[in-house]
Amino acid sequence: MEETLNRIFDFSIGGITVGRLLSAVLLLLICLAVIRLASKVMDRVLEKHRVDAAIGSFVRPLIHIALYFVALLMVADQVGIPVSSLLAVFSIAGLAASLAMQDTLSNFASGVLLLVTKPFRPGDYIECGGEAGTVISVSLVYTQLNTPDNRMISIPNKDVAAARLVNYSANDKRRIDLMFTASYDCPVEQVKQALRAAAGQTAGVLEEPALFVGVNDYKASSIEYVVRAWCATGEFLDVRGRLIENVKRAFDEAGVVMTYDHLNVHIVDDGK
Repeated sequence: MEETLNRIFDFSIGGITVGRLLSAVLLLLICLAVIRLASKVMDRVLEKHRVDAAIGSFVRPLIHIALYFVALLMVADQVGIPVSSLLAVFSIAGLAASLAMQDTLSNFASGVLLLVTKPFRPGDYIECGGEAGTVISVSLVYTQLNTPDNRMISIPNKDVAAARLVNYSANDKRRIDLMFTASYDCPVEQVKQALRAAAGQTAGVLEEPALFVGVNDYKASSIEYVVRAWCATGEFLDVRGRLIENVKRAFDEAGVVMTYDHLNVHIVDDGK
């Protein structure tokens, strides 16, 4: 019986013995079981540390590929295939793929950086690379913005990571800075009182931080006043629009004249 088994195990197919083939199959089954167990452990770790879903969707297949690659090398070595030759082939293929996908890999790396550092989140209103809009999604390749006029813009992550970025939604409050002009004939305190009254009548203007009203500059034909009011970030545009409307109404009620630049032209008759 033992002699028969030895003959079976020593029987070769294309230079590969049955014994090596069976041991390779057994090793493959063990590797698959280990990979499955490692995947479950990895999922628990990612869930425990609350890793971003986009990062998880990138990390999982990457680790799976690495584990399957190691299992392939182990099985190939068990069968008798030279591992060094496989490594050389995969190295050349990997180099060629990385050169062909250079921009894509750069976007991947930038996407991971954005998801880890989180300079913004979906729902934030940002300005980046000359474009501004609400962040719809951040994938590993593109960042998608929805502009106020309802255009969808997809910006490559490498451009987002390299550009100067302004996040208008990062804080829960924003300051509204507005400039208004009034005639030199209007008393300064009267104009300031009208501006305070307009801000007080505007829904959404916060009491804290305190409102600031003051003279900002003396123009050629008018005095320029500044109003600095605070509001909730999500209501910025609405509150700003209401405040501008209320200032005109308050000026009319207080008799404050809003001036504009004008030019006086004098015609001189030289007698010719």
